[in-house]
Amino acid sequence: MKSCLIATLLILAATAQLMAQDQRAQQIDRRVLQQAPAEATDDEFLDSLVVVQNAMNFALGGVQNDMVDWANRLNDTNTKKKELREDIAEIREAMTEGNHPVTVTVEGQSVEITTKEQAESLLSSLEEKMQTCGDDAQMQQLMLQDMLQKQTQIFNMMTNLMKTMHETHMAAIRNLKGG
Repeated sequence: MKSCLIATLLILAATAQLMAQDQRAQQIDRRVLQQAPAEATDDEFLDSLVVVQNAMNFALGGVQNDMVDWANRLNDTNTKKKELREDIAEIREAMTEGNHPVTVTVEGQSVEITTKEQAESLLSSLEEKMQTCGDDAQMQQLMLQDMLQKQTQIFNMMTNLMKTMHETHMAAIRNLKGG
């Protein structure tokens, strides 16, 4: 649940970043306009911008698919951690009661605990697995964050491209009005 909240907050933060245009975006827009070949017609330039925009749309779709994949992995890992915590709590409760043998469900399977040493060994194993899940979750959160950054970069590039296309259209209209 906490990871879903974190993922939602990260997505909201990325969306907020996309809504604001900064100086860097304006510099990129100027560079794109400056790099347009002087001898190219407006149609040729616009066609090249459309090709670039289509490529970025394709890249954005790939990043979004990767984000969904990493979010699902993170959710699965957190579910596994929750199940391990529940199993550990069940074993600890059985140990405090002191009644042996005790049958507990561990990772979906029934396990009979006959001695305190066996219970401690099982606890140690489950705690190790939970630590591994925690490490996996951290890595998955970093990957999800990386995907959000890539998505933000693509949105910024698309915004700049659309602005450049608009400015090119407006320049063509001005030329038609003036000529």
